[in-house]
Amino acid sequence: MSISHHVNLRLIEVDRLPASPWRNGGGQTRELLRHPPGAGEHAWHWRLSVADIQADGPFSPYPGVQRWFAVVEGAGVTLAWPHQTLRLMPGDGAIRFDGAAAPEGHLLGGHSRDLNLMLREGCSGGRLLPAAPGLGRAGLHGRPRGLFSVSALDLFCGHDSRVAVPAMTLAWCEAGDARPWAVKAPAPPPEAGPGGDTPPPMQAFWVELLPPETR
Repeated sequence: MSISHHVNLRLIEVDRLPASPWRNGGGQTRELLRHPPGAGEHAWHWRLSVADIQADGPFSPYPGVQRWFAVVEGAGVTLAWPHQTLRLMPGDGAIRFDGAAAPEGHLLGGHSRDLNLMLREGCSGGRLLPAAPGLGRAGLHGRPRGLFSVSALDLFCGHDSRVAVPAMTLAWCEAGDARPWAVKAPAPPPEAGPGGDTPPPMQAFWVELLPPETR
């Protein structure tokens, strides 16, 4: 099977995107998408990106923005607010926090790669949710939706469409597709044979954009 002709699905590979170094030298960001396309820094409604954190330091504040954050590669990070500290590692779910309350970030060892969804209040709602094999997820008709693959996987759109999604890739449907989507770990190559290396557990996130009143 392959992608049906009526499914407008794009594959956006993180490492093919240009990296924008941070002014403080602590890391870099690769932007996957923003809406409206080409909007300026204070005009976008939502923004999806992957950041490579290479040093400890404070997050940039984003007043009026809700942030979703998930560690997708590396040893992980600790995020510290005045009254709360969270330890996040690959395999954990995404957390949501107020962009105005920027935490201090501390690496647990080496660099950390992180998936970020930012939503401007009053303009758009959305969420990052773990994608598990065998559990389909329907979309809202006409609303953009996507899947971010941490590891390589097969994405099924309805019952008649399948696409192999490489690791660290966003599969994105801008026009919306209300059919159930599901994911499955790819079959090991025949040459692996018995006793070969065990592939890492499949990990991915649903990326859902919702009406602004939905959180």
